[in-house]
Amino acid sequence: MSTKKENIIIDLIEDTVIASRIFDNIEKILDCNGLIINSWYPIVYLMGIDIDECTKQSEHLSTEYLETFEMYIKKENSNRDTAVLVYKKFDDMIKEHLKQFPYLKAS
Repeated sequence: MSTKKENIIIDLIEDTVIASRIFDNIEKILDCNGLIINSWYPIVYLMGIDIDECTKQSEHLSTEYLETFEMYIKKENSNRDTAVLVYKKFDDMIKEHLKQFPYLKAS
């Protein structure tokens, strides 16, 4: 992936991290949940994987990406550092998942 594209995706992740942390606080205040559930999806799509939630494998992968994203959101790093960590982790996960499931490659 080109450095320019990587930087754009990291910027998008950083914006998503900020929004997710805001919604996480709103969830705590309002005692509700589910506001950030799919915020990771467009990012992994831009990074090259298209997870269609209609299959059992895709459901498992969706859960894996969501849990990974939420794990990093809860860490006490800066928004930018969190974005870079998420990017690197997602990049590794996507490479592995595309080896296992090449048909999930985003077009």
